Amino acid sequence: MPSAYEKFFPKPSFYPNQEEAMDKIYGALLAGRLVLFEGACGTGKTLSALAPSLAIGREKNKKVIIATNVHQQMEQFIQEAREIKAIADIKVAVVKGKTHMCPLEKDYDECNLLRENTFELLELERDIVKLKQKDGEAAKMRGDPGYADLRRSIAGEVMAGQDKIALLKKRSCPYLMAVMKEDNTSFRDWLFKGVRSPEDITEEALKKKQCGYELLKRNLKEAELIICNYHHLLDPDIRMRMLTWMGCSLSDVILIFDEAHNLEAQARSHSSITLSENIVERALMEASSVKSPSKEGIEYFLMLLHKTIRDAYQSKIGFGEAMTYSWFDVTIRDPRGTEDMLSQKIKAEMQKRGIDIMTVLGDAIDIGLDIDEAYRNEYKNGKSETKRSSSLLAVGVFMMTYLKEAGKVDYYPVLQARRSRDGMIYGRIELFSCIPTDVTKPIMEGAYSVVLMSATLKPFDMVRSTLGILRETAELSYGTTFPPERRRTLAVDVPPQFAKNRYMPDMVKSLTQLLEDVINGSDGNVLIFFPSAAEASRYSKLLKVDVPVFVDLAGVSAQDTKNEFFKHGDGGGKAVLISYLWGTLTEGVDYKFDRCRTVVIVGVGFPSLNDRMMAVQNAYDTKFGVKKGWEYGVLFPTIRRIRQANGRVVRSPEDYGLRILADRRFTMESVKDMARYSIYMQFPEDERKEFKDIKPDKVKFSMMNFFTDIKRMDEMPKKKKGRGQG
Repeated sequence: MPSAYEKFFPKPSFYPNQEEAMDKIYGALLAGRLVLFEGACGTGKTLSALAPSLAIGREKNKKVIIATNVHQQMEQFIQEAREIKAIADIKVAVVKGKTHMCPLEKDYDECNLLRENTFELLELERDIVKLKQKDGEAAKMRGDPGYADLRRSIAGEVMAGQDKIALLKKRSCPYLMAVMKEDNTSFRDWLFKGVRSPEDITEEALKKKQCGYELLKRNLKEAELIICNYHHLLDPDIRMRMLTWMGCSLSDVILIFDEAHNLEAQARSHSSITLSENIVERALMEASSVKSPSKEGIEYFLMLLHKTIRDAYQSKIGFGEAMTYSWFDVTIRDPRGTEDMLSQKIKAEMQKRGIDIMTVLGDAIDIGLDIDEAYRNEYKNGKSETKRSSSLLAVGVFMMTYLKEAGKVDYYPVLQARRSRDGMIYGRIELFSCIPTDVTKPIMEGAYSVVLMSATLKPFDMVRSTLGILRETAELSYGTTFPPERRRTLAVDVPPQFAKNRYMPDMVKSLTQLLEDVINGSDGNVLIFFPSAAEASRYSKLLKVDVPVFVDLAGVSAQDTKNEFFKHGDGGGKAVLISYLWGTLTEGVDYKFDRCRTVVIVGVGFPSLNDRMMAVQNAYDTKFGVKKGWEYGVLFPTIRRIRQANGRVVRSPEDYGLRILADRRFTMESVKDMARYSIYMQFPEDERKEFKDIKPDKVKFSMMNFFTDIKRMDEMPKKKKGRGQG
């Protein structure tokens, strides 16, 4: 008997393990459990999660939301939703941010005010129509004693209304007005007849000079599947608005997070907050213009805050650092401590003056709210060309949160500074979130169910701890099922890339020779990941090869660089792309077939062990136990990143490629020779058993043998394949 989810499975047959995965996910969702799902690249994870989720959605009247933080994955979701749509009549909506779909290119606040004015304009136009009807009826009363007064009164109201209409039209949205005035049934039919991308929606709406975002919003209640990015779920305000448009609560939703190994970092960025020195300066200007009994205390606090920020970075930055255009950190708290210099100084100075800091902040917020409302009305009424926000309100809210949270282990306060393009140095305070469970826990607890999936999700205990998962989970893990003879992983016994030896001439020479051997021996494009962007740039200048070398550099579009690299492979040539482990090209990019035949990971590539990372480790140690800081904060994220980089080659059963791990710590021998420095055992067993220890001078021969074997295999008569997904 067919399973309930098979009606949503568009392929003629299953990949190995795919049917089993769907069975387990279906059972877990039926019971309301969360699912932790790790599956190798190209094994059909998306459909394995989507098909049972849609089946449960139909059975239990739940909506399904699938989210990613990778643009390419969004495109894949749309394509797979179209395949499902072809066999099952599901209604799909793809959601993108308002600013990306706004025909007027307004930001969120401006758009909201234009929206309010548009509603007011429509209501006023209706009132004018009613007044004119009333005037027509009054004309029949000619000769009555009050006739003239009534006609004059109506005429005055019409004139005043028309004047206001003229003003509102300058501050309203004609695209929204067109949505409100027309019957949009045809758009709804068009939307759900297929699976439309945000670009499709915008283009279709503009044909009638309408707002595509507003049209999409109005039809979300009917959608069974919503495709969006992480931001729509991690930001609590945006999540609540989207759920309102969907006509449901979080408990009515099955959430699927793709690339879920990134969820913690994304949640951390959502829960970290900043306050710039420029906003403090603008807040001081606002405070000086108001009349209030608390004005003196607010102004003193703002001047003190501004001076404290400037003194902190001016006393600690060196000349070289001061010249940079990028933000750099200035330590204001011991990463393992609780008291920061900024709070201590401000509290002490305020106490000397006998001023209660919390009272001052409360007053600043109250005044800021009034100023914010005045700015809002200025823009709404056409008296200002831009929508301003109160800086005093921003400072008050930030500092209220800062003083409450800065001493907690979950947060790390840090000062940052940089030089602007006009040559001025300025700073900002950041309240950096070490453990963002305040963002993720409500989602994990509140949703009907959640599926977290990734090619590198393990270890599952880390996922449960760092995301605040307390509910029962179903845990699934499937390695690659692609033919093992079409891939090879070489763990090359070169000296470890420690900071103390990476610049030694012998080390540089031997590594350069290894990379040149790999490039010359590869049967196509070569992708190389270094521990850092600086190392990537340095070695790109040392390599002497006869093929184009592309480098992923800061300030240059990584996507453009990647596409140029692809052109050589797709055209039957060979090129080299040099990047770094923590860059944007490590994951979410499909280097299929000739786009990449060999990937090299140089060194282990731990993230910069700076004060932030120490604060994260301290938070994990405190929350989850000693040594968890190193494991959760540094080791496991690095292993995940290396596994993601390794997964850039061999993307399908017919694909082939080489993976080269250039550092002794990857070798099996390092377990006994290097003890705690070895990372061999940190990889999943099914992956590490494929590692083949090899000396550097033997790599070129191993590569030649591998590619020769592949050529021989591909020249043999093709066997009939039964996988059927293409």
